[in-house]
Order: sequence, then structure tokens, then C-alpha cells
Amino acid sequence: MTGAKLRLVGTDEATSHEDLEQALDPERVAAVFVPAHLDDEPGALPLGEVAAVAHDHGVPTLVDAAFLNYPPASMRRFTEEGGDLVCFSAKYCYGPNTGGFVVGRSDLVDAVAVVDFTGFESGRWAIFGRPFKLDLHTIVGTVLAVEEWIEFDHEARWRAYAELVDELAGAVEGFREFGPSLASSPWSRRSSPSRSTAWSSMWTHRRPGRPPPTSSARSRKATRASPSTAGTTR
Repeated sequence: MTGAKLRLVGTDEATSHEDLEQALDPERVAAVFVPAHLDDEPGALPLGEVAAVAHDHGVPTLVDAAFLNYPPASMRRFTEEGGDLVCFSAKYCYGPNTGGFVVGRSDLVDAVAVVDFTGFESGRWAIFGRPFKLDLHTIVGTVLAVEEWIEFDHEARWRAYAELVDELAGAVEGFREFGPSLASSPWSRRSSPSRSTAWSSMWTHRRPGRPPPTSSARSRKATRASPSTAGTTR
């Protein structure tokens, strides 16, 4: 609708400081988009350097940090390193799959807020707000999920994952022929007493104040699984 085009800067191998400098014409470039999860990839310019160059040319930096929310305190680093508008997904805080939130410069946050249903109907310009219409329960769910994510005891979360893996390993011990044994998993106490936070934060989450199921209840559920199911579940 706007006529804007996405331009990739650099080559397939790398992007240099000079590549970015040459691409930033403030009369033609609306923003620089940075997928933050690629910051450490060989040949990629780090966010701090991209933002500094973009700001020198009067161009804002938009950051995709969808799942980069652990530990929670690290979520601040994207604005601290120069990101003007940072996008997070709510589902990685165990919120609604279709929810998300943005942080950053107030004028840019306000600009995002305009791109909504009422803005589509009554705004000064024709915009694409209708697809961004959110139900109230999605908004409430996103807010609550983020609040809980910030306050949650994540060390306890990691311990709960490890305990669950150990219980599942015991429940499917006899199904080794259908697939790798869970007892050999690096997340099991049986194979690695020094598990760390490498386990994905995308899995099981118990909300604060909600007691976990008892060990016997979990074990009963696990032992009712068929051999084929137990052998192929990851």
C-alpha cells in the first residue's frame, strides 16, 4: 500500500560497516530492520553498531527480538544498545499465540498503536489496520503473561523440567526399542548431574501460585501411553 520495498544490505557472506553506510539515504530509507537472534552470526553487524550508524543518518532501528526474553532482565539490552522499537512475541512468555508487544521510543510506539481497527476506519490515511485487530482477551492475556514472566522463579522452572524428564525416563524405561531412551537425555539426572539452562524456555510452564501435579498423577499418565507413543515422543 505504501510502495515501500525491503532491501537487503551486504552479501550472503557478510555485511560490512561500509555496506550499511552506503545503504542509508535518510530521504529514502524509513527504518533499518535487525533480527536480533542473528547478532552473533559470523559476518553479521551487531545491533549496537547498526543502531549507531542508522542514528547518524537519522534513521530509526527496528528490532525483532520475538523469543529473546530469557533471562527477563536481558530484554532491556535491545533498547540499551540503540534499538528504537523492539518487538517481542507473547507466546514465548506463555501468553496468547497471536499476541505481542513493542517497547522503545514513545513516538514510534504511538505510531504502532495507530495501526489498529479504529485507525483503519477513521484515520487520516488508508492503512492496513484491520488485520491487526486484537480481541480484548488477547490483550489481557499478553499483559498477564509478561507480568508473570518477569516475576516468575525461573530457576524453579528449570528444576521442574529436570524432574519431569526424570519421571518420564522411568515411565518409558521398557520402551527403549522404539527410540532413544530418555534416560540417556542430557536433561536427565541419570546422564548429566550438571544440567544447565540450555533447555528451551518454550516448553512446560507452571504459573505462579498453581501447584504442580503430584508425582504419582504424572506417572500414571505417562504409563498409560502406548509403546509407539512413548517411543516417538520427544
